[in-house]
Amino acid sequence: MQFKKLLNNRVTAVIGGAAVVAILGSSAGYAAGQIGSEDIQNDSIRGIDVMDGTLKTKDLSDGAYSAFHGLSGYEVNTYDYIKGVDGNVYGAGDAAIATVACTSQSKVAVSGGYQILNSEAMTDGTTVLSSFPGRMDWSANPPAPLPNRNDGWILQLNVPDGTSDTHIGRDLRAWVICVDAN
Repeated sequence: MQFKKLLNNRVTAVIGGAAVVAILGSSAGYAAGQIGSEDIQNDSIRGIDVMDGTLKTKDLSDGAYSAFHGLSGYEVNTYDYIKGVDGNVYGAGDAAIATVACTSQSKVAVSGGYQILNSEAMTDGTTVLSSFPGRMDWSANPPAPLPNRNDGWILQLNVPDGTSDTHIGRDLRAWVICVDAN
C-alpha cells in the first residue's frame, strides 16, 4: 500500500511539474510576441542580443545601409618631395609643409601619411609634427589650411634651427586615400 501511495505522489508531482513548465513556456512565448519597440530602452540592445542572420537590409536606416554598402571612388595619390643632386628640393611648396591632393574637390581624404624614401633622408633632425586632412592656402602669409577643404592631406614638418630649407622634405613621399564625398 505504501508503494502505491508513493507512486501516486511521484506521478502526481511529475504531471504537476510538466503542467507548470507547459504553462510557463506558453506564457513566455506569448510575452515575447507582445514586446514592442516602445518597451525597449534606447541603446540597450547590443550585437550580442541579436541572433545571427535575423537582421535584414530592410531593418537598417538609409544611413546605416549606405555605410555598410561600401565606399565609392576609392583612390590613393602620392606626391614625392625629392632632393635633387643640385641640393634643391623638388616638389616642395612651402619648406615646412608637404601636401598631396585628391583628384577633385568632390572627394574627401579619409587617411594620409608619409614615407621616407631612403635611409639617409632627414638625418638633420627634421620630423613630421602633424598629419591631417586639408588643402593649403598658399596665398596667405604665412600659408594656412583652407577652411572646409578636406580633399587632400597636409603634413607639417619641424625644421631644426640652422637647417636650410633645401633639406626639408628631401626624399619624402606624402600620400592620401580619398573616396567620393557623397
